[in-house]
Amino acid sequence: MGPRTETEILICTIILVVMAIFNAWLFGDMAVLSEMSGRKMAQFQEQIDIANTAMKQMDLPIKF
Repeated sequence: MGPRTETEILICTIILVVMAIFNAWLFGDMAVLSEMSGRKMAQFQEQIDIANTAMKQMDLPIKF
């Protein structure tokens, strides 16, 4: 089952192109959000490392 007339082919083509653009936009946004999450996790881990280093230098017990 598929488009048979010129009008149906044109409408299907337009719908497919629009949906392909939407799909690319959606996956692009997901990639950006994933990258931002990774960056925030790296910043948090850096803060934890700094705190652990300071605690070790002051001979305080380090709790994980």
